[in-house]
Amino acid sequence: MRVAPEWLEQARDDATILAIRDQERAGLDILTDGEMRRESYSNRFATALEGIDLENPGTVVSRTGRKNLVPGCGPVRRKYPVQVRDVEFLRANTDRSIKMTVPGPFTMSQQAQNDFYETEEALAMAYAAAVNEEIRTVCGRGRHRSNR
Repeated sequence: MRVAPEWLEQARDDATILAIRDQERAGLDILTDGEMRRESYSNRFATALEGIDLENPGTVVSRTGRKNLVPGCGPVRRKYPVQVRDVEFLRANTDRSIKMTVPGPFTMSQQAQNDFYETEEALAMAYAAAVNEEIRTVCGRGRHRSNR
């Protein structure tokens, strides 16, 4: 059963609170949001970036030799904060230390068809700049620091 669009954000908030409370009951020292808002570890962040072309997918060969459909990519840039609200919500719902996952540049570069950069390294460095900007935005706000 799918949640109606008008209730989706509330459903994700509710599921996140359940994940937080489960972690607290389990006695964890450092909590996450349970990744309830992400369809996959890296897609939510990667597809929020400028230059990611979901309409015209390409292919990459996985480490197992299988061809996978992936987005094409042109110049990669961060358009807006992707996970700041997630961190704010997590911080507002626990007094324990927190952490948030952000996919790495190499992972994202392996999950896109390079249609712009001269090398895979250049593509990974563009992703690295976007990740760096995201982390600086999240950590630049004192109340979001995970070592609280």
